[in-house]
Amino acid sequence: MLDQTAQAVALFLPPLPFAEAARFPFRKVLLADRAAREILAGTNEPIKSVAARCGFSRVARFCAQFKKTTQLSPGEYGKRQLYEAATR
Repeated sequence: MLDQTAQAVALFLPPLPFAEAARFPFRKVLLADRAAREILAGTNEPIKSVAARCGFSRVARFCAQFKKTTQLSPGEYGKRQLYEAATR
């Protein structure tokens, strides 16, 4: 159910074993997704650092999950957001 709800609101979930996912508070999932988007939109922080801050130990997994929900890689998302902020 958490995966379906996350997909409906365009969130990505950190990779968690099923037992942990069942205990992972939905509020934390929302906050992690929002944090990733804010970090990527507001800084040039390395993707590896953003992935770690969002609970991912593997950058490739973070990138795949992020692209699955946003249709953009984390790098593309960050560049787009920085560009949009500069042109406002």
